[in-house]
Amino acid sequence: MEKYLYSALNDNFYIATEKSRYMANDAWPSDGVEVSEAIFIEFTQAAPGGKKRGADKSGCPAWVDIPLPTPDEMAALEELKKQRLKSYANAYITERQWPSRLALGRISEEEKMQFNKWLDYLDALEAIDISNAPDILWPTPPAELAS
Repeated sequence: MEKYLYSALNDNFYIATEKSRYMANDAWPSDGVEVSEAIFIEFTQAAPGGKKRGADKSGCPAWVDIPLPTPDEMAALEELKKQRLKSYANAYITERQWPSRLALGRISEEEKMQFNKWLDYLDALEAIDISNAPDILWPTPPAELAS
């Protein structure tokens, strides 16, 4: 049965029989706590929902709550969402070739109305202030209004 050490500082497991290799690479943890193979197996599997691997007060592995994102992290996530939604809208418009067809006079009145709705949607996305994260009211894409 293999023996393991857990380092709370590194949030990592180490195989005890490989200590000389770790030492040769200056990688042996100073805070290692011996743990059983069962603990090693438990804490190298997927974490339960809303949890991540961390350490308890004695330095042993434990499932801890995933912290809520900071305001800066929330703003960054919302900015990514904004960019993704804008990319989707632009791809939708481009796929239908509305700008080119409009310039050439080859677009129907119905298509022109849809094109304008998508441009309004892009304007609404651009106006989103991500500093209000997570309290952002996202606009609905025009294709979803009809469904």
